[in-house]
Formats: sequence, C-alpha cells, structure tokens
Amino acid sequence: MEPEVYERNYEHQRSHWWFKSREKALDVLLHDHLPRGKVLDVGCGPGPYLNYFSKYGQVVGVDPYEPALAMARNIYTGTLVLGNAMALPFEDNSFQLVAAIDVLYHRGIWDVDRAVREMVRVLSPGGSMVVMDAAYNFLSSTSGQHVARRFTRGELNNILLRAGLVISRSTYAYSVLFPVVWVARKIHALIDRDNPPESELKAVPGWLNSALIKWFGLEAAIGGRYSLPFGLAIHIIAKKPKDKNDCW
Repeated sequence: MEPEVYERNYEHQRSHWWFKSREKALDVLLHDHLPRGKVLDVGCGPGPYLNYFSKYGQVVGVDPYEPALAMARNIYTGTLVLGNAMALPFEDNSFQLVAAIDVLYHRGIWDVDRAVREMVRVLSPGGSMVVMDAAYNFLSSTSGQHVARRFTRGELNNILLRAGLVISRSTYAYSVLFPVVWVARKIHALIDRDNPPESELKAVPGWLNSALIKWFGLEAAIGGRYSLPFGLAIHIIAKKPKDKNDCW
C-alpha cells in the first residue's frame, strides 16, 4: 500500500466514522462468538483495530510494511510482527480469533485462497475468523492503486468455505452509500477519466461524523439479523470446526 495511504489512515483512525462504524459492526459480528485467548490482526497496518480487539484477548498484529508497524507502536504496546499473510510466521492453531480487515482485496495478496488457508492454519479448532472486505469489482476506482480485486458476497463465502470454515453470518455493509458511490464512479469515468479521484477517506464535520457512526451502527445491527442484499463492503464471521463432525 502507498505510504500516504497508511499515513492518512493513521491520521483518521482514532475518530473517523469509517473506522468507528466498523468497530460497531465487529461488536455485532462477534456478539455470539466471544473468543477468549490470543487474537491475530492480519494486515494490521497502523493499528486501527489493535486496541479494539484487546477486549477479546492478547492481540498480535502482523503486517508486511515496517513503517506501518512503526505507526502502530505509537498507540499499541502489544506484540507486532513483520510478516505477510501469504506465509504467516506463527504455529498451527495458535489463535482463537483471526481478523482480516481490508486484507484480501490487496494487491499484495497474489493468491487469495492461499492467504485464507494460512489464516485458517493458525486459527485454533473452534476459533472464529472475521473478514471485512471490499464489494463489487465495478466499484473499483483509480484512487485505489493498492486494490487488486473486490468480491461479491458469494465469491468471498466460497473462498472461506473452500478453506474449511463454517460461515455463521455473511452480509453486505454500507448499503445506503452504495448508490452514491456507484453514481460517483460513473460520473468520474465520463467526465474526468484521465485524472484519478481524490482520496476517499476524508475528514468530515463532527456532527456528520457522529451521525454516520450512529447510522452505520444501526445498519450493522440490521445486518446482524438479516443479510443485506448489497453494499460497499462484505462482513463475514466464520468458525473453524473442532472436528470433522462439527458443523454448527
């Protein structure tokens, strides 16, 4: 990922609605999957979720970009490891919760199935894996040069199933923004295709930031009960069976 992307995320991650609304979505996804033990934050970057996951146990962050880990060390005192999702430097069955938030879409993941198998390898039997990633290739923009792919919910479900996981909840997210972003992409493609759009992660007024956090918290609660039919992102919680007969 470009250095400026990490820097921008670090600048906004403490209060921006994008990060805070994802914490609310994680609350919903993990409500009935309360692991207690070691947690692995794959692709932790500058650390937006490291302290959040601490309530579930001892958290280890791993990322392939040392400058991002240096940023994370400013806000997190736990273990941070330089490593790639394609070959995680951990033993089998080491973690009770594995999180992959905005990881699988990345151009650094050259084999998505292999990366997911690695995450499942280090996940203990009975443990949970939470995945949040980008939806729909047609929503790609030239501002996301680090983005190699986006997924449909069915595609991402199948990747996790092939790795041996059992899906507990799978839903689209940020549905209300879907038509807004789709129209914006179309307009940009028509009138300004030679210039990449500006960064999508921007500061907003405090009142709007608070309103968006509350709105998407409500949407996350709905998505926790009913799978939303479309959206900008996909949120999944899945489990690793304890044995071959364990199908939840």
